[in-house]
Amino acid sequence: MLSQPLFKDILCRDDFKSSAGGAHCFPDLRVGVFEEIVPMGIDPKKVSYKETGIHLSPQEFHKEVEQYLSQANQGQSDTILLDCRNFYESKIGHFQGCLAPDIRKFSYFPSYVDENLELFKNKRVLMYCTGGIRCERGSAYLRSKVRYHCEGTSVGELRLLLGQLSFLLLANS
Repeated sequence: MLSQPLFKDILCRDDFKSSAGGAHCFPDLRVGVFEEIVPMGIDPKKVSYKETGIHLSPQEFHKEVEQYLSQANQGQSDTILLDCRNFYESKIGHFQGCLAPDIRKFSYFPSYVDENLELFKNKRVLMYCTGGIRCERGSAYLRSKVRYHCEGTSVGELRLLLGQLSFLLLANS
């Protein structure tokens, strides 16, 4: 696998483990190359991974959410807690006071951001999702859109939960 040109820049080359495996156990297994793991509908070359938000550990994220809720209850918050999941996942459970876009799938997220740019101007944004990928891509898209379309402004600060939402739940149990 490492001989494939696609994997020439892989960072964990030393940690890569190979084994004989059991291909016979998975006769229908297919491996493919895709532009995106979670389709956002925007060319990955146009939204750089270098523009993502600041990663927070589950403990740091929990602390930030508590601070946000405290300020929001006093009507003094300049923070938006953004749920990047679809409406079905959000309906199952979400943080109190979060902004949960009514989107059926992640490819609708860019349209939501485009239609609501004013919401994010000069705001501090805390983002979370189920596995981390949507926050990575979503934060880069949000940052680029606000910077280029709201003249003289930017997203105040973009922070996202590092890893999975389940890590936050485990860290706080």
